[in-house]
Amino acid sequence: MGKSTEMRPNVEDMREAIHTIWHEQGSVGYLAFSGGSLFDRTKEADAFLSYMNAMRETGERVPPSVAAIQALDRHDTTRLKAAGFDYVCYSMEVWPEQLWPTVMPGKTRSLGRDRWMDCLKEAVDVFGPGKVMCNFVAGVEMAVPCAFSSPESAAAATLEGMEWCCEQGIYPKYSMWIVSGGARFGDRAAAPMEYYAKLLPGRQQLFASYDIPVPETDCPRCLTQSLEADLARLDPARFSLGPAAAFLTGHSHAAASCAAH
Repeated sequence: MGKSTEMRPNVEDMREAIHTIWHEQGSVGYLAFSGGSLFDRTKEADAFLSYMNAMRETGERVPPSVAAIQALDRHDTTRLKAAGFDYVCYSMEVWPEQLWPTVMPGKTRSLGRDRWMDCLKEAVDVFGPGKVMCNFVAGVEMAVPCAFSSPESAAAATLEGMEWCCEQGIYPKYSMWIVSGGARFGDRAAAPMEYYAKLLPGRQQLFASYDIPVPETDCPRCLTQSLEADLARLDPARFSLGPAAAFLTGHSHAAASCAAH
């Protein structure tokens, strides 16, 4: 039998962490709010609002912020905007419809691909073009046996999803799938180099073809499991618009102090 445990946002920890980081580093490039999902998506939005309110209560300047959360209905998306979030990220993870039940059974049951895409488009209505992001886990589609005839065709499918995002005014992001033990696909091989040899130039072409502003929360030292920051250096005029990128390019924060006890 499972055990049910009620979890509540600890806003005191949030205030303490922000205060300490700000005063030790002297700056915060951006804030990304993320962590887990609830069946009740309105309740999940409530938690994000609590953390944003805690941030404001510190009295510190609020840097560009993103709510990386499951796709919300228009009402809750509007609440995030009103609370002061600059961006939302409703990540589809994989694009091909036939892979959703296998790769993401939870998202398929709780919301479904079609409604997720509707929520992304509604978020653009609320936040504006370029203020909504969608992440794809690049390479995980290769874990499904016989789904694609080649690594190149798998990458092409993800690029199709990225282009759909661009057409809607959504900024497509990606993280590289890293095989981890114990996970559902923990015994599968990672995507081969041929996959990325197709994906990365295609992503750069989309970057050049669509005039979607680079999010202010993008940072060349903070993006995880992705080559976006490195590739974006090929177009520094666009990439360096955000304060996170502008501050961190050629600059390192001082090391955090560690008091002995």
